[in-house]
Amino acid sequence: MSENEERRRRQQQREREEIRRQQDKDQQRGRDANTKGEYFHLGMAHIRGETRESGWVREHSERVQDGKRRVLDQARVHNDRERAFREYKSGRVEGREPLNQLRGDRHLLETGRYHSGVWVTVRGESMSREVRDGLAKMVRDFPGRFQHLEVSRRQQQRAIELGERLARGGQLELLSPERLRALQLAREKAERFRTMMRARDGMVRGRAEVAQRANQRAREDTARAERARAEQEVKQKADRERAAREAADAAAARRREAVEKTAELGRQARAAAAAGQVVRMTQRDAADLLAVSKPLPGEDVRRPDRAPRLSRTAYERVRELERGERGEREVR
Repeated sequence: MSENEERRRRQQQREREEIRRQQDKDQQRGRDANTKGEYFHLGMAHIRGETRESGWVREHSERVQDGKRRVLDQARVHNDRERAFREYKSGRVEGREPLNQLRGDRHLLETGRYHSGVWVTVRGESMSREVRDGLAKMVRDFPGRFQHLEVSRRQQQRAIELGERLARGGQLELLSPERLRALQLAREKAERFRTMMRARDGMVRGRAEVAQRANQRAREDTARAERARAEQEVKQKADRERAAREAADAAAARRREAVEKTAELGRQARAAAAAGQVVRMTQRDAADLLAVSKPLPGEDVRRPDRAPRLSRTAYERVRELERGERGEREVR
């Protein structure tokens, strides 16, 4: 192997290792192909001085052949004599899309609507034979008006890092009016969505608070009803006890009165018996006798095996009445 071939082999190996390192770095930082292309576009345009101040706009749309639309990465449109376009490719250049873009660019140059155009690709990235041939043909057909530039991996990385910093820093001066309007609409839509979510959350919280207040009121009503029921039961019990005490007091008073009357009748009966007379018992006397014999409220009367016992006074009254009746019968 010659020295030149060895040097070329080592250079290719270094480029492959650089590609692998960059791929690993891109994967680690979470870049996808679209994000990487956006950063490359933004950074490279900034490096080349394609700013709004110099008359450049980003993602400019033009109508080309058959009524189709060609969206140019960069376009200078304010001066008809210096109208130019740029196309930036940070990765593989394959498939139908780049071929359709080349046909649109040819139409713009052939019709004189643009004076010049440049395609910027990355050296070492995969490019189909059809695209490479199409770029070479464009260079031949439009000498001095169309260029195909290839940048190195180092330049690609520097442009991507710069574009990422510009995007994160909010430097969007290269955006076209259409893109700016789209971003504004997206921000407004996001704000409407956030407002809707806040309103929905407020409604949910409001319903939860209403339900919580209703439950609290129900618990308070239940507690009040239970307290009222307990107070009513206490009152009813007190009323019953008071009524029972009053009834017992009244019965005791009646019994004392009956005892006194019965004692008086006993004395009258003894006096009459001593005089040979008989004192007959009236209905009131019988009632007083029963009142004396009747148990007071609360006395145990559940003794069916024993006859009710008369008080001593009532017993003596009965004996006097019996003796009076026997004496009356003897006199007769």
